[in-house]
Amino acid sequence: MKFINLCPFACDLCKNAVILGALSGLLLHHGFFIKGEWHLLAPTVAVAHLCAFGGIACFSWMLAEPSHNFAIAFLLITSYFATLTSSIITYWVSFHRLRKFPGPRLAQVSKLWHVWKARHSRNYSVLQNLHSRYGDFVHTGPSEVTVFHPDVFMAIDGPRSSCIKAEWYDLLHPQMALVTARDKGTHANRRRQWNQGFSAKALEQYEAKFRVHIEHLEVCVAGDAQGGKLPQDPRRVPDVAHYLMEDARASANHSSWLTGDSILAVVAGSEPTVVVLVGIFRELGRNPTHAARIYQETRGVDLSDPRALLRDCRYLEAVITEALRLYPVLPTGGLRKTAAEGLAIGGVYILNYKSCI
Repeated sequence: MKFINLCPFACDLCKNAVILGALSGLLLHHGFFIKGEWHLLAPTVAVAHLCAFGGIACFSWMLAEPSHNFAIAFLLITSYFATLTSSIITYWVSFHRLRKFPGPRLAQVSKLWHVWKARHSRNYSVLQNLHSRYGDFVHTGPSEVTVFHPDVFMAIDGPRSSCIKAEWYDLLHPQMALVTARDKGTHANRRRQWNQGFSAKALEQYEAKFRVHIEHLEVCVAGDAQGGKLPQDPRRVPDVAHYLMEDARASANHSSWLTGDSILAVVAGSEPTVVVLVGIFRELGRNPTHAARIYQETRGVDLSDPRALLRDCRYLEAVITEALRLYPVLPTGGLRKTAAEGLAIGGVYILNYKSCI
């Protein structure tokens, strides 16, 4: 009899749990998640949800009949997730301001569609197919438009562009680097540290510094290093690492910058050169006549003098330039985010705070 009397009470609790879960999902979506950026707060949001769900389970255990303890918590949590997901999908498909741009339907709901399509590292083929089917402006993500129009380069990367770097550039968070700084003022301040190491005077000093290592390599190859007499660096010159470390010593808050910029220096200082050299040697191996022409052009030229190479080796310079075109280091364009005033490209207006590729 006691169980029967509690059934109406338990049913009311279940109904209220479903309603409360649905209202919570709608409130969080339209009051919070629909605004701003949340990718850096994802761990915090996940922990907050786990704590809330744990509290709901404990509360339902104390409030309800033992046979309905976790049923109420399950209904509330399920209702919450179902409503939140439905609200997000409905908004993206039917009310989002980018819905006018053509593109795959699934791409409007989740970026995972694009990730799946490019799973075989053929993103260029995926983009080409999208361009052929949908035109110059393609909706490729919930808040993302991929632009194939030629005006896009100056519009998002030009010196007068108001665009900022998109969320993708937070990939090193909490570490920071020059290339990942999204705020233009922060980027400009950090660039001053790098400019000291890449001035005209500093580059001339690098030449003398690296020439010693080249001579050292020649000695080792010739087998003359057995005597232990190795060339010494004639002068110690400040390089980029020197200025970055000095900045980190001056402020303890800049230690995260030192880590991020060190990663940037290693990658940017090695990967582009490797990719281009591999491309050059591949093409020269397939076309030995070009290799012979470069050999003839460089005969009698002081290869240790970059000015002589630039002045007298025009064909070699053309080969390097063509390799840069055929073997780009970056396989795709960088993501940019439109500013408050939006962006017009080729007569098409893209709304504010949207990602462009």
